[in-house]
Amino acid sequence: MLRNEAARITNERELKMIKQKDLEIEMKQLNFKLIELERQRTELIEARRKARHDKDEFKRRKEDDIIKQKEEVDEIRQLQEQRKALELQRLRMSETVIDIELDNDVLLAYALSSKDLRHAQLKVPVIFLLMDHVQKGTRPSATRASGNISELDKFHREWDKLELRDEDFASAGTKYVIPQKRGKHTPSDDDVNPQLLDIWDVYEREKERERERERERERERERERDRERERGGRERVL
Repeated sequence: MLRNEAARITNERELKMIKQKDLEIEMKQLNFKLIELERQRTELIEARRKARHDKDEFKRRKEDDIIKQKEEVDEIRQLQEQRKALELQRLRMSETVIDIELDNDVLLAYALSSKDLRHAQLKVPVIFLLMDHVQKGTRPSATRASGNISELDKFHREWDKLELRDEDFASAGTKYVIPQKRGKHTPSDDDVNPQLLDIWDVYEREKERERERERERERERERERDRERERGGRERVL
């Protein structure tokens, strides 16, 4: 009887010990699961935080890019306006005409110096003679400065010595009227052929047309550059 009671007590103790061990194992498993869940929770929170940070960073960069593109577009627009203003100023300056009334002697000297090189040696003395009158404010045919026609005689002598005849000028492409020979000639301010002034007008008109063509080419190049910049700006925005 006592032996059976002792065996029962021993069995109960062993059963309690086994239950205690099972409980400890379950507690350890629960603790491990709790630790794993906590780790997963921490990782999830960190992942969400990182995703939120990446989203905010992407949004900030996108806004910065938009602002930068707007600033670039504004800067390009300002540069275009400045360039247009400078171009307008340049055109106004280039189109500014300074009226200078040239003496007939100056026109004649200019025309003589503009001819073929084969006439250069013949022109130089006459040009210097005419320019001397220009500096003095007189003409070869004018008598009001000296009261005689000695200067005109000197001009005719130079002219005859160089053998500058109407046919010589005609062979060069332009015909000039030589002032009347000394003698009964009455000096006047109309000794230069009016055809010379017509040639001067034609020359000035041709220069003006060439300047206008150059301005038109420059405006076309400017419009092409503006179109290229606009295309580049749209590509950057897209």
